[in-house]
Amino acid sequence: MRIPPWACATPAAPREAEGGDVHPPLNYLHTLTIAMTDAMSLSAVDTLCGIVPMFHANSWGLPWVANMLGMKQVYPHRFMDPARLAKLMSDEGVTISAGVPTIWQGLKAAYEANPAGFDFSNLERVTCGARRRPFP
Repeated sequence: MRIPPWACATPAAPREAEGGDVHPPLNYLHTLTIAMTDAMSLSAVDTLCGIVPMFHANSWGLPWVANMLGMKQVYPHRFMDPARLAKLMSDEGVTISAGVPTIWQGLKAAYEANPAGFDFSNLERVTCGARRRPFP
């Protein structure tokens, strides 16, 4: 069985995934939609830290729109522990990030444990998928 590189899975519920086949023309339309000013207010001056994995709805289209708009992109690679992620976001001056509640709960705990260690003054927008963000 051949699986297309743009196939994605989106969890409908814990331990239950719905597979999807997203075609390149749809990725293109999705990218154009996200790039609209009123969608996520993205621009070339933003620094994106995309934490949403590519297998999850193609990272919500963020890598594609970041390339299209010329945004600086920062990715955590395999270092996903909250303290390292918080340091990366702080050091790189991230202005927008996207992740799930588990990520934001860990970052909140890392920040609360060492508020002087991280500077999130550039972080303007946080996108949270699946549920409401775990902080005000």
